[in-house]
Amino acid sequence: MNVYQYIAYSNPDAANELCNKHGYYQIQSYEELADCLQSIVARKGESAFKEVMELHPEKEVVLELFEKKVEAKPEPLTPPIQIMEQKREEIALACLMQTVLKIKIKVWHLKPT
Repeated sequence: MNVYQYIAYSNPDAANELCNKHGYYQIQSYEELADCLQSIVARKGESAFKEVMELHPEKEVVLELFEKKVEAKPEPLTPPIQIMEQKREEIALACLMQTVLKIKIKVWHLKPT
């Protein structure tokens, strides 16, 4: 049994309405109904497939089974170049502070008491 047959047997009234909407009338059997659903999808494509699948009796179960689980994304890793730039800035700042301290110490030693 394919999905079209399953929908035709499980939800015949809604399947018949959909077939009528797409111009198929006087459907005499479940097999004709299933063929009609399949023909609609073959002619109209993805949008029609969505319409047909809306009639699936276990639609919620199927969706739950195949839905993508949204997982917490890990923080992106900092690129090595960016880390190097940060370290370079930290080193430059440390060197500058050390130089300033040396100058202050020299100035402090030069002050008359």
